[in-house]
Amino acid sequence: MDEVVWRFDPSGGPGGQHSNRSNTRVEAALDLGTVGGIDDEERERLVARLGPILRVVVDSSRSQTRNRSGALDEIEKRLRAALLVEPERRPTRP
Repeated sequence: MDEVVWRFDPSGGPGGQHSNRSNTRVEAALDLGTVGGIDDEERERLVARLGPILRVVVDSSRSQTRNRSGALDEIEKRLRAALLVEPERRPTRP
């Protein structure tokens, strides 16, 4: 959680001149090259599949707190999917 870099912007959508716009759009970035808690083999797999920096943008809600939570969930989902090792396929007879 401490290694995630947050950025907040106003969400797109309706709004006009002099409208009160809040910064609810959330962009979360995680540097996979320096993130702690993983070994070198996992780090190489993550960088190969996701790139050196994992970026997630969420603006589905009008609440910054819910968008932050959604961004963390999306980061977790992408990390789990990238770490998944597919079992070797054994050919079978038809």
